[in-house]
Amino acid sequence: QVPLHQTPPSLKILLSLTETAAMRMRKNNNMCAVIAVSIKTSGFFKYSHQRTLYSATDSTEKIFEEIRKTFDEMWNKEPIRQLGVRLTHLCSNEFYQRSFFDDKNIEKKRALDKAIDSIRERFGYESVVRSVFVDSEIKPFSGGNGEDDYPMMGSIL
Repeated sequence: QVPLHQTPPSLKILLSLTETAAMRMRKNNNMCAVIAVSIKTSGFFKYSHQRTLYSATDSTEKIFEEIRKTFDEMWNKEPIRQLGVRLTHLCSNEFYQRSFFDDKNIEKKRALDKAIDSIRERFGYESVVRSVFVDSEIKPFSGGNGEDDYPMMGSIL
């Protein structure tokens, strides 16, 4: 396991995207059964891979674990221009059914994610941040959460 302060930038960006997508999904009371990662290379070649989960989840940790595996399998160590994370096959989290493959602490992790989301909603997105983003140039949330994520470009005409 790589120490947090030595986490590669590409994984920090994936974690940032996963945090945003999972938080948005939980806000809408959903869970996902499929995750997908897309990469656009510096040569504008684009490819993506997806993975079906054993059971639907809304746990940021579980989603990132699968996203990281998928990314590690597909990335050829070439320069990356754009990274994307997609959560699909959404279902309601109202009736969650555990499976034999679930972590035994899944309920505690789900409760923790909901508590963190509640704190972030009340006190701001960066009120609770993962330690990997402390003193990092990468923002803890990416992907259109409304906080200057997509600055307007000025016209050069």
